[in-house]
Amino acid sequence: MMAHDLSQNQFTAKDIYRILTIDKNRLFHWINTHQLLKPDIEEGGGRGKKRIFSSKNLLELAIIYQLHQYGIELRMVQKVKMLIDTMYIRAKNENGKWLHVFEDYVGITRKFNLYDWVFETEKETFIRLYYRPNDETIILNVVTGQELEKLDKEEVKRHLCYLTINITRIAGFIFEHAF
Repeated sequence: MMAHDLSQNQFTAKDIYRILTIDKNRLFHWINTHQLLKPDIEEGGGRGKKRIFSSKNLLELAIIYQLHQYGIELRMVQKVKMLIDTMYIRAKNENGKWLHVFEDYVGITRKFNLYDWVFETEKETFIRLYYRPNDETIILNVVTGQELEKLDKEEVKRHLCYLTINITRIAGFIFEHAF
């Protein structure tokens, strides 16, 4: 379904508004005040200089926006974004398809960051965020559809609140509306 090379695509703030409906003021507030995002292509360092965003930036923004829409405070969104930015998925290629493997797997594997994983593979992928509203503790899992069912049985019972975001669906939406 996905498996697209979006690395050459560039987007302006106007494009972001058109695709994600995030207004320019909110976008720049998230960038300047909360430092939730750094444009990958051009930071726009000066008056009249445009910020240029990558496809990865669009996915980051869509996730940030979704979390914000669910009422997650921006300081918590910052923590989630930091966790996402440091996450990697190890996978092996088997018959032309990437399969998620675990760290103890021995063999030829590739390390994907979350954004590349979503854009380059056909695996439906979810972010599962566990939190307590009055607590700063966050637990974040990135799972495929099959792993989500298993996680539901084991983890959900132990946490007060959780939120699941289908990032493959968000990436598909971006791709569909960006072109």
